[in-house]
This record gives sequence, C-alpha cells and structure tokens, in this order.
Amino acid sequence: MTTPYVVTRGVYSDYHIVAIFSTRERAERFAAPLSGAHIPESEQMVIEEYELDPDVAPPRVGWRIHMDMTNGSLDADGIFNDVRFGELIGFPTRAYTQRIGPRSGQKRLVTEVECGFNEKERAIKVANERRVALIASGEGTP
Repeated sequence: MTTPYVVTRGVYSDYHIVAIFSTRERAERFAAPLSGAHIPESEQMVIEEYELDPDVAPPRVGWRIHMDMTNGSLDADGIFNDVRFGELIGFPTRAYTQRIGPRSGQKRLVTEVECGFNEKERAIKVANERRVALIASGEGTP
C-alpha cells in the first residue's frame, strides 16, 4: 500500500496543502527550508501521512420513509435520505392517523432505515416489513 506524504503549511483558515509526495525523503527535502524551531509556526511546513484507499465501510444513510399503513404505498415525496455517516437521524418508527389535508383520517407509518446510499429499494422493503409487523401486533391496524 502506498502512503502519501502531504506537506502542509499555515494554521486555522490559512492551513493548506503545499505538495504531496510518494516518499517521506522527498517530502523532507522539500519541507526542510521552512521547518524547524527557528521558523514561526504559521510559516512552518509540516509533513502529514495519510492512508491511501483505507479499508473502511462506506458511509451509511438514514432513509426516512412515509408509508400508507393500509396498502404500503408511498407518497411521491415520501422517501427522504440524508448522509449521517453511520448515525440515524433519530426519528422513531411510529404509526399515526393523518389529521390534515386530502388524506385526513388515513393511517400512516413514518420510519427510518439505515442502509447504503444506493439502497432505496432495500429501505422501502424494510419499512414495509415494519408496517406488516405493526399491523400484526395490532398497534398499527389501519
């Protein structure tokens, strides 16, 4: 695996990348003139190491889904996603009766499902399974 050596300079809003090298030796040669205790911190060049192509799981998405409890249909705007890097938004699964609008009295399900960014169909399937479980328990009877 290749480790890139990134030479940076500056602090806070002035922090920036100056150059990137394939070896530590080349990075040190480049940064040497502006490194060391005799240079003010804001002017020093610093060498940082990074892992290239780390073996980590891709970010997860919290899908919020609004579904009709009777037939499992979705509103046209009933699916929302937001990247949360492994954390769901925190909205609990619940069934409720809609009280306003043209569907007043309609039983709805609102739930969140954590899955991959491109797994919309899986999120809908999981939401529907939750809908069926709520109906079976009597809690979400339409």
